[in-house]
Amino acid sequence: MTTLERGIVTPEAVLLEFETAGIASRALARALDALVQGALLLALLTLAGGLLGYEGWAALVVVIVGVAVIVLGYPVVTEVAMRGRSPGKAALGLRVVTVEGAPIAPRHAFIRSAIGLVDFLIVPGGLIAVLVALFSSRSQRLGDVFAGTMVLRERTASRPALA
Repeated sequence: MTTLERGIVTPEAVLLEFETAGIASRALARALDALVQGALLLALLTLAGGLLGYEGWAALVVVIVGVAVIVLGYPVVTEVAMRGRSPGKAALGLRVVTVEGAPIAPRHAFIRSAIGLVDFLIVPGGLIAVLVALFSSRSQRLGDVFAGTMVLRERTASRPALA
């Protein structure tokens, strides 16, 4: 593996070594986030049914807007608010950063989320995400490639360096 594949060269010409997150840990983090999103969707449907009734245009609008916000907005809000982490990523010690090593901005998170619709929802099971990550030197899925981001492992089983 070359130096560029094992690290990030910062604008100050400092090489930062890192460990990219594997497909399995990213899939597990995505599954945990999907459980949270599913709970939010269930709460939304319960709210729309209980407060507005299951019929009528108001309930339909609330459900459509709510689903869009939960599916597209959840990853954006959590990754920006938690500095590159979602609850699933936080549970597994993963973080999203730019390919330069900087924290992600809202535009990075939005691009990742929007392309994630292609990665995970159009083809069930995230087959596109897995195939693209397999052929990427940094295990980037399609959303990461377009956003200029990658997912790093923050916690490892290796021992810390001694002074």
